[in-house]
Amino acid sequence: MKVFVTGGSGLVGSNVVEHLVAAGHTVTGLARSEASASKLTSLGATPTASAADAVIHCAFNHETFMKPNGMVQPNEEDRAAITAMCDALVSSGPGKTFINSSAILTNITDDEFSPIPEGPAGPRGPAEKLLLSYSERGVRTINVRLSPVHCAGYEQTFLAAMIGIAKKNGFVGYVGEGTNVWPAVHAKDAGALYVLGLTSEKVKSGSNLNAVAEAGIPTKEIVEFIAKKMGLEAKSIPPAEAQAHFGFLGFALQAGRKITTKYTREWTGWEPTGPGLFEDLETYNF
Repeated sequence: MKVFVTGGSGLVGSNVVEHLVAAGHTVTGLARSEASASKLTSLGATPTASAADAVIHCAFNHETFMKPNGMVQPNEEDRAAITAMCDALVSSGPGKTFINSSAILTNITDDEFSPIPEGPAGPRGPAEKLLLSYSERGVRTINVRLSPVHCAGYEQTFLAAMIGIAKKNGFVGYVGEGTNVWPAVHAKDAGALYVLGLTSEKVKSGSNLNAVAEAGIPTKEIVEFIAKKMGLEAKSIPPAEAQAHFGFLGFALQAGRKITTKYTREWTGWEPTGPGLFEDLETYNF
């Protein structure tokens, strides 16, 4: 199968490319710099676009997203990219697949059938809603809902933000009693799920796949681990002060439901085998 990948030199995208190439697919990738093009080539992908049977969209402007008031622009850019690529797939004929990268940051869904609500707690919700409109137009659309992705040697976006806040304040904070949970998935396991979703006939158009290996790690345990590594105290932040202290992370740290992957595993046969979050954090640069 010919597969076009955006964000193919990033953490998730590069693992997607590796799994695609290993499975015998022909991969082309969107590269925005010579360094990205070189990385794609080393993984076995061609850094140019061509007629594709499927598109896997991994690119997202995380840098702007994590800035104060930076949530709107990256999501508008993302929806514009989805529109452009899906319009091209509609024009090229039936039988095309588009796999989108969504996110589960705040445990706001119960299962694969639950929609992500729109608003601050679900900024990727409108993109999922947009994708469903293309499912109705003949494109096989799939959302891979990524929980926070980790990998040894990689600066995880949300943990890096938490650590930065801790350095500024001299302590590592958690919300309330710290019983709120945070899901996680290793990058290689996340990459494998995209390819399984692409090839499984059980994954129908409009499906959501939950990329969650560890369904719910209490945030207090994560904070205490980080605090010990940094030589700082772990402190509770009252829920009413969470957003002021953490910014966007205040939403993510106040969720409390574990997320099921029951249907994801049934439909794809996905079985995560990568290291857990704490194992990767042992070698994290604090």
